[in-house]
Amino acid sequence: MIYPERALLLDGWSTAADGHFTLASISVEFPAVRESRQDIPGMDGDVDLTEAVAGYPTYKTRKLTAQLETSFGNRPNRIAMTDELCERVHGKTVDIVHPDYPDTFFRGRATITKVVHNAAYTTVDLTATCDPHQYSAEETFNNFEAQSVYIGVDNVNLTAVRGGTVDKRAFTINLVASCAVGDYAIYSAKLQPETEYYVAMLRWGGRGKWRLSNHYDIINPDDFEESCICTTGSDGLLYIRLDKLSADSLKYGRVRIIPTAQVYRASTGVAPVTATVGAAGTAWVSTNGTYYDIANGHTQIPLAAGNPVVWPIAVGDKPTVSVSLRYRRRAW
Repeated sequence: MIYPERALLLDGWSTAADGHFTLASISVEFPAVRESRQDIPGMDGDVDLTEAVAGYPTYKTRKLTAQLETSFGNRPNRIAMTDELCERVHGKTVDIVHPDYPDTFFRGRATITKVVHNAAYTTVDLTATCDPHQYSAEETFNNFEAQSVYIGVDNVNLTAVRGGTVDKRAFTINLVASCAVGDYAIYSAKLQPETEYYVAMLRWGGRGKWRLSNHYDIINPDDFEESCICTTGSDGLLYIRLDKLSADSLKYGRVRIIPTAQVYRASTGVAPVTATVGAAGTAWVSTNGTYYDIANGHTQIPLAAGNPVVWPIAVGDKPTVSVSLRYRRRAW
């Protein structure tokens, strides 16, 4: 499809072909990195926590600014055209195609910031607060097959080994680091031996980071990796280390430790995607650098973060299942 050169597409509606507005100017800010740093007393420099939570850089929203103009018809015509444009986009989340990037779109909440009606023409200023990345216009469907998918358990056997406590509630398990600033707490979980697990938790207070290992050496306690995936050894133990980086109480809650299974694209032999199932009917899917749209929906899911995808699986099952996903590649 060839889009008009000097137009915006707003949810498929062309400002030029459908609305008789010419795109006079457009600018898009580059998204800022959501950077996080923490000063530690007595330490040179600071601790970079930018990737501590997600495991990769995240970005803030970006601002799109455009001016549309029209000299079509008479003044009453232009007022009616402007009203239609405002009705379509003002205050709404809109998919916006930039004429220079016809194969992708920005998604953001649009606002009409200024309208000027002159004797011979009208100008409309539009801004949109958009997601950090553009999304590909074309959706791709792939079938994936999950083999030996394990269902996770809610009651994880967690024990505080050093410098912390385990607070077990009805609906969550909290890890509380009671150590001093700059020190660390260690927790252990007794799981299945030689099994790969996915770990997720939410930080509810304080500043810190967590790391994983399948062994804990008191003499060499730094042998932990900043990863959400860890494979247990022959003893079935998985260790979590919480590094406390502020004087505030450091607490992580909603701890989930879930076995993983490999998911491969059907009959293609390409690199696998990692999937885990955490409860009846819910699965987590993760892969680096790809965001997926779930069929019949428009939710952008950062797969490396482990957001849920619904699968019809019962607790205790270990089936082989197939799932069809549609996804959009992302670009700057």
